[in-house]
Amino acid sequence: LARLRAIDDSEKIAFGQAEKDAEIKRTEEWLARDRVQNERLADMEAQVGAWVPPTSEHRGLKDFMLDQIKISKNDLNYLQKSLTEAKAKPPLAYYVAAISGAKRDVDYYAEENAKEIEQTNGRNEWIRQLRASI
Repeated sequence: LARLRAIDDSEKIAFGQAEKDAEIKRTEEWLARDRVQNERLADMEAQVGAWVPPTSEHRGLKDFMLDQIKISKNDLNYLQKSLTEAKAKPPLAYYVAAISGAKRDVDYYAEENAKEIEQTNGRNEWIRQLRASI
């Protein structure tokens, strides 16, 4: 948090641009991965669709496979929307988000540290009482 707050305006923009570029790259990779997976699922769906079950008792298996393929397909709309938003977001917004995230982390870990100290003090007191009683 202190490091982020200490940088000047040009460094804020550079930091934000680096974060933006990383998010765009990451989202494009996820989108490409999900497209490939959807293509494989479409191939499987075609194969299962063409399969003729040997008996009526096997029909349920075919239906089950088709249902599983259907629910396994990735909805690319969410990633496409995320990519569009990432490209439109200004670099400074990424800097502001990093500041916000760092503040949240500091608050969270300070609270967790206080809990741990309290718990350790309680355990130490328990040990002290045990030793005193022996």
